[in-house]
Amino acid sequence: MLPPSLPETLCREFSLSEIISATDNFSRDLIIGKGSFGNVYKGTIVLTPGNKTIVAVKRRSSDSKQDANEMLLVYEYMPNGTLADHIYKKNEKSVLLSWEQRLKICISVGRGLDYLHTGTRINHIIIHRDLKSSNILLDADWAPKISDFGLCKKCSGNLLPGMRIIPLIAGIKGTRGYMDPHYCKTHELSTNTDVYAFGVVFLEVLCGRRSLDFEAAEREKRLVLWAKQCMREGVAHRLVDPGLWGSLTDVGLHVFLDITLKCLQDQLKKRPTLAEVVGKLEIALASQFATTYSSSSSVDSEIFKHFNQGFVVVVLSVAYSSTSASSNVDASR
Repeated sequence: MLPPSLPETLCREFSLSEIISATDNFSRDLIIGKGSFGNVYKGTIVLTPGNKTIVAVKRRSSDSKQDANEMLLVYEYMPNGTLADHIYKKNEKSVLLSWEQRLKICISVGRGLDYLHTGTRINHIIIHRDLKSSNILLDADWAPKISDFGLCKKCSGNLLPGMRIIPLIAGIKGTRGYMDPHYCKTHELSTNTDVYAFGVVFLEVLCGRRSLDFEAAEREKRLVLWAKQCMREGVAHRLVDPGLWGSLTDVGLHVFLDITLKCLQDQLKKRPTLAEVVGKLEIALASQFATTYSSSSSVDSEIFKHFNQGFVVVVLSVAYSSTSASSNVDASR
């Protein structure tokens, strides 16, 4: 049962006949996405006479033709697809997102994750466990929403933020390239499992590359390892998506890479909370009013001279206004 404050329309159930009608009997022409779960279809649902809405329908893959075995999920249609579509899954509908757009999307996703980890106001938290750029959907105004909660875990919320750990007996779940090494090694799931995955998303956003790309040069196949190697060698400029050259500030890159490295720390206690991550991202966004980044900038040597000591410590003196830096993209709740 829904809480009294929530309208029943948020959890409306649809009959199979309604969904078949909405998707033209699951027409291949209406497929807008594919995944391990199955196909996603664009459909038009009739809510009331004269009131229609466009939806996305996820259909579980099944060899059975029996209707009783159908498993379907109807959710909001997001016309701009996924973040991955515009970062590395390039097609005719892809848009080159500016650095400011990318930062705003990351800020909003961070707020959404922080809400899952700390802001539900009930005695449990939610760990997504499969955060990745292809699970970040974008609406018509480029506002992101976190999707695909099929692997999420709910746990007691009576521990300190960042230290909520669930020992799991079952096998680990997630997507290669985004999975927390600590979780893979110990089977201990925590909110910091999502923080690590978020750090991988940051690298994809900066580099315009997927987390695993086995068609790339040998040293560049695994994005996290390649990025850390570039940082150790003082050639961080090689990580920047060519489409972003000239649009980043030195300070912004400083802050962004610093918080990315912290998210990717192997030790849980060294990773930041989502609130800290969002704060750093907002500073990076505010820095866009300063001098732009050059691919030949001395920022490499200045930022990464302390890399081997663990992670970068950046000392900034920035005139920061939370109002000017606030995103016009709403947080995913």
